[in-house]
Amino acid sequence: MFWTATIATTPEKGIRQAWADLLSVLQATTRGGWLQRQGIAGSARAIEPEITPGGAHVHAHTLLVFRSQIDAERFRQFALTMRSRYLAEADRLGIAASADGQDVSLVRSLPRVVRYITKMGVRANGTDSLSRLWAAVEQGDAEALAMVHELEGAAYRRRAWTTTGVCRPLLDFDDLLRAGAV
Repeated sequence: MFWTATIATTPEKGIRQAWADLLSVLQATTRGGWLQRQGIAGSARAIEPEITPGGAHVHAHTLLVFRSQIDAERFRQFALTMRSRYLAEADRLGIAASADGQDVSLVRSLPRVVRYITKMGVRANGTDSLSRLWAAVEQGDAEALAMVHELEGAAYRRRAWTTTGVCRPLLDFDDLLRAGAV
């Protein structure tokens, strides 16, 4: 299952605060092992920030993997419950979010979803990838440099990519040695 969760774009909040707000709603929505109790075996999530003319916009793309195959009705019920839960938590926290910004869909092509989640699409003004932003900095674009610094500040001590359960990468023997597990 593929879930895009978002909060409203807010001109008065910077990107760091928007990122913090999104994480607060996500954590409140999934707290207490709620996803595991719903049959989720693992997840992979990427945070995608944007700096737009209307303000900072941050959203999350999450791949959710069920322990076993589910039918269309179970998917529909889970999707509606998760979206309602997310919106209720946003409201409880005083963070603007609407049903329009939430998307839950069945995964039909895993490689396509993985490419989408891992595209590293940091967009400035809704168009630039991170590499295009750095290319603009290299050309002397001071506005692009300011955006890089804003994104860097927003990401400070935060992970843009997280995995849980069956989506975690497997450690190889060298990783286990470095971790002191062997």
